[in-house]
Amino acid sequence: MSYLRSLWRGSAALASAAVSAGNSLALGLERRSRLASVRPSRAALRPGILCPGDGPATGSVGSFLDYREVLLPAQTTALGAGPFPIGRVKHPRSGAGAYPVFLSWEEVRRHVAVIGPAGSGKTANLMVPWVVGAAANGLGVVVVDTKGDFVQEIVAYKTRAGITQRYPIIRWDIEAPAASRPWNPLAEVRSSNDAAQVALAFLGAVDPLDQQKHFAERDHRWLRGLAQMLASARGSRAHARDLYALVVNQQALLTLAQQAPHAATDVIDLLRFPAGEYAKATWALANRLSWLAEPQLAGMLDGTSSRSFTVRQATESGAIIVVGARVSGGERTMSAAALMLNMLKLRCMEHFGGPGPRMLWVLDEAPKYARRIDLEQVLDFMRGAGVAACLGVQDVTQFGDETAQVRMLANADALLVLRGASQATATLLSQRLGDVQAATTSVGLDQHGRWTPTLAHQTRPMLGNREIMQPPVGRFGGIVHLRGSTPHPFLVTFDQPAPSR
Repeated sequence: MSYLRSLWRGSAALASAAVSAGNSLALGLERRSRLASVRPSRAALRPGILCPGDGPATGSVGSFLDYREVLLPAQTTALGAGPFPIGRVKHPRSGAGAYPVFLSWEEVRRHVAVIGPAGSGKTANLMVPWVVGAAANGLGVVVVDTKGDFVQEIVAYKTRAGITQRYPIIRWDIEAPAASRPWNPLAEVRSSNDAAQVALAFLGAVDPLDQQKHFAERDHRWLRGLAQMLASARGSRAHARDLYALVVNQQALLTLAQQAPHAATDVIDLLRFPAGEYAKATWALANRLSWLAEPQLAGMLDGTSSRSFTVRQATESGAIIVVGARVSGGERTMSAAALMLNMLKLRCMEHFGGPGPRMLWVLDEAPKYARRIDLEQVLDFMRGAGVAACLGVQDVTQFGDETAQVRMLANADALLVLRGASQATATLLSQRLGDVQAATTSVGLDQHGRWTPTLAHQTRPMLGNREIMQPPVGRFGGIVHLRGSTPHPFLVTFDQPAPSR
């Protein structure tokens, strides 16, 4: 009997243990099921990248790049054709780009900003293909060449792409006078407004916060008056070097004023300076204008030869106008480029609100000469004159503080931020994209002592700075945001897909 009682107790213990183990297994499976419904997928866990459709990363070991708000390749098929290539659209977890994507004229005409550090691929992968694409579609092009090799880049790209069509090019670069077409900036001056643009190119905009701004305003007035007086007195015979002669030789100024007294209003006080004080008053202007008198530039600044051109002829020809602004040349090359750009701007603005040639302006290293061309005005009004601007920028801090950055880039409907961008650039894009309500999870014990996940939502940036600065796009690529088309960004890569075997 005792034997049966012991056997019964042993069987009951085994049954109880089996039930307990079964309950534990069921609870474990239930907990795993609940966690799986809110945790990232296995595909996300391996590379540490969250994509649309993935659960939140909270409760998982390790860090994640969160791209749950980006567009996937299946959602960007409308960008499958166009004249302005932007690389290959990329899934955040794929190894290669899915297919080439492009911008249309409708997207580009609302202005584009391309921001990325030196060596990030702005020129070779975007600006050069866009210049060729614009020319192929009958658009006029103005491009600022900051290294002196843009024409060679065009030739190399056409060779790689198998493009045989020839496009006319007008080059004007004071660092390469032999390769440049002659152009006389003073022959473009017909009004006080034209003359003011000459002064702006050399002196830059007056800083309203400068405690000594009255001196800058005076220099602007003098240079505007000198340019207008030269154009009025000598017409097409005026040469740019004459501007420099006037600021270093008071007698030359007195003689010119006698020839065109009606145009001397802005320089009356300069005419009355004592001879011994004249050089002290004009030394700053002389320093800015001295390159105009360099002998090797005499022919390039003369508009009387058969090869010379005017800005009106250039804009109406549909040619690619390459304006030299080599960074290595310092202030002289920036002022020379601004001189050409300001005159082009005035001629384009003549078509404001009416029919005129459509143009693409590719302004590489735009912050370096922004104050000399009033870049904010260019972006505000040139669209109404049929001009689309593409800004090339290394870092948004080149524009100044955060207020200046936002003000300068507010008119860029398309923004491309390339891999390796700075913290400040990433912050600007993140703020532009705004915040979203994102799902998060936490795991805790419920009232029955069971581990249970809790799903909640919190406000976070659509893309964080880390996701923007180091996107999974390979060696070259970045993030694209087309504000007028979608609130969501997408990834592109410039890396070429591996050839199929």
